[in-house]
Amino acid sequence: MENLKKLRRERNLSQAQLADMLGIARTSYTRYESGAGEMNYRLLVRLADTLETSVDVLLDRHNAEMFDDARVEVPEIMQVYRALSPHDRDKLVAYGKGLLAAREDRH
Repeated sequence: MENLKKLRRERNLSQAQLADMLGIARTSYTRYESGAGEMNYRLLVRLADTLETSVDVLLDRHNAEMFDDARVEVPEIMQVYRALSPHDRDKLVAYGKGLLAAREDRH
């Protein structure tokens, strides 16, 4: 799971902190991050929820075709979204909805 270390670091979490959030030993988490161990489905889902991402992203299963023509924009906007505080996320979503509403009004 190549993305695991990157996602953990983006959230400024140590291995010990993330392991604690998941309720597992740090040594177990280290094995998962290094690829030396395999986690069960429930832990994988809990990890995705904790890191506010999808299981597909954790498993590096995101496919550009699923984003239609926005092959660069969708991943980039998700990186921006994840880096924002909850308050700023709400503002970003409201702004996006405003853009969509304005587009609808023009048509």
